[in-house]
Amino acid sequence: ETSLGTGSSFTWGVRYPANELAPYPYLSAIKIMDLDPGSCEVRIYQGGTTSPQTLVATHNFTLPGSNNWHDMVLPTPLQINHTLPLWIVLKSTDISHPAAGANYAGNPDGSWVYSGGSWSSVCDFDHNLTWMVRAKLSSTVAIDELSVRNLNIYPNPTSHALTVEGVTFATLELYDNVGKRIAV
Repeated sequence: ETSLGTGSSFTWGVRYPANELAPYPYLSAIKIMDLDPGSCEVRIYQGGTTSPQTLVATHNFTLPGSNNWHDMVLPTPLQINHTLPLWIVLKSTDISHPAAGANYAGNPDGSWVYSGGSWSSVCDFDHNLTWMVRAKLSSTVAIDELSVRNLNIYPNPTSHALTVEGVTFATLELYDNVGKRIAV
């Protein structure tokens, strides 16, 4: 593994094609190889083939410099549109060598860098690297992990039908008051 950056502003990212996202509608964390301590801004975009298109979330994290994988957990899981590519873009202004990379894996989606006002492969700069950045995706999310306004569940109690309004679920599992699954 190696790393790039200069201790000044450095922006790098990975792109996940839409066809890899289909079974996973939620992004809960970004995993990054953490080599040096400092702050990092994570920008999450949807859409775009050769550059990120629509910004959907921004989060700031502090990296401890653990020289190990570090989970940057989002405050709430982010529902993503699995018909569009997902971009995880990281920007650092105070980490000596923020972008950890491994030997180039042959997939151009894992080696994006922002330089001179445009996006290109880090390989174009004679660095044959794949960024050590991973998206933690899931197909389900617990209701206590959602930040939902106007959520209505009624009637309560019920012995037959239950209505859930205000959120769309890929899968909904119901449990009784002792933890037994009663419906899927």
